[in-house]
Amino acid sequence: MNPQIIEVTQENFSEVVITGSQHNFVVVDFWATWCEPCKQLIPLLEQLSADFGYILAKVNTEEQQALAQDYGVRSIPDVRIYKDGAVVEQFSGALSEGELRQLFGRFMSAAPSGIEQSIEAIHQLAVDGEMEQANSAFSQLLVENPDNSEVKLAYAKLLMELGEQEQATTLLEEIKKGDELYPAARSVLAIGEFQQVCLNLNDVENSGEEMTGSALIYAEGACAVLNSEPEAALEKFLTIVKQDRSFNDDAARKAMLTIFELLGEHPLVRHYQRKLAVLMY
Repeated sequence: MNPQIIEVTQENFSEVVITGSQHNFVVVDFWATWCEPCKQLIPLLEQLSADFGYILAKVNTEEQQALAQDYGVRSIPDVRIYKDGAVVEQFSGALSEGELRQLFGRFMSAAPSGIEQSIEAIHQLAVDGEMEQANSAFSQLLVENPDNSEVKLAYAKLLMELGEQEQATTLLEEIKKGDELYPAARSVLAIGEFQQVCLNLNDVENSGEEMTGSALIYAEGACAVLNSEPEAALEKFLTIVKQDRSFNDDAARKAMLTIFELLGEHPLVRHYQRKLAVLMY
């Protein structure tokens, strides 16, 4: 079994695609057994995953109808390229091998730079459980490349895994608007903030205490984002906007805007933009 090719379901979508794309490109292929163009495309996507090093996440829309509906799949094959939790490119229909190579080549390099190789080596340390060594290696790499946004972004992801939210946030905020990695940095920052809120909810529940009111609804919305349930999250945050707009300095409305950015062209975006606009005006 090729570890770069994964069958994805509602249960593991967040782990494979959202979390997985923090470290690598993930190509999500929505397909079905009856779809002839899908049958032509799948072998090419599997072949090219070895050449470009991406993770191929295959979603059988016959078995995962709810997941396909959540992500607005209307025709197949529907292919989406994820990086840092967000869609960076999308296409429908079968492309030729040449067209796919040209498309993937815009985002993925077949010959990684020295810095990319260093980042990958450090990431492997983390995967192997050598977190302190990985942290030290990233710290040194940043000293050697203090202005490199790619190093800052990768190091921030590791720091978030280590629970060093403040230090990670500082690095991500150094990646300014206009930098090609700025959208990725904002995405990672947003996901990190949702992770922290969700962890706080778990800590409260584990302590036997109880979170209530808008704080509970907000935390449940944050957890829904991490569980790849964007509509549930938007409903939670919209409820707070309706009932308690001033909660935590308008946090619920800001959270909805963040989800809109993460979802990109997802059909839920326009739907909830209208709902939010009604409440605002």
